[in-house]
Amino acid sequence: MSNNIDFKALWDNGSKGPIPDASAIFKRGAQLHRATRIHLLLTNTMLAATIILVSWVGIHFKPEMLTTKIGLVLVIGAIVFYMVNTMGYINLLYKSNMDESTQQYLNHLLQIKQKQERLNTTMTTIYFVLLTSGLALYLIEYTAKGSLTFRLTVYSLTFGWMIFNWVYIHPRMIKKQRNGWGAVIKKLEEINGQMGES
Repeated sequence: MSNNIDFKALWDNGSKGPIPDASAIFKRGAQLHRATRIHLLLTNTMLAATIILVSWVGIHFKPEMLTTKIGLVLVIGAIVFYMVNTMGYINLLYKSNMDESTQQYLNHLLQIKQKQERLNTTMTTIYFVLLTSGLALYLIEYTAKGSLTFRLTVYSLTFGWMIFNWVYIHPRMIKKQRNGWGAVIKKLEEINGQMGES
């Protein structure tokens, strides 16, 4: 990235703060780009494998009840929905230009942050609603053959895990992402402020 900073001009303009090191910020940004891309690609690979597994279960066990078939469609639909939405995010992560100015790079990171917020809130909420609904419908046929204790155990474990993901794991993941990107964005804003870029 083009991060040539006129340090003499900064000094002459009376900048009292430390000399900004844009190259370190660009390096950290590149690390976040790479780590986020790898995480999303691995997640999508696992989700694709899950689609194959769910499809195989649907074909192999030949469900009889309509609720089971609808459940399978909702589970697969939820996964496809999430994967499609992450592809736009992944594409944005590949668009970083190493010759951008600090302001252009800041704008790029703000786009990433906006896309990430949308994915982590609206899209993930829709994904969890579809997935939970699909699992609830899918389990009806197979749990109906068991005892009340069996049904309660299966539903408790399934939805307990979903709730744990939604209440504990998901917020921690969001916080970690926000902290990572937020720190880089804040530093770039400070550098741009000191340089007088708009």
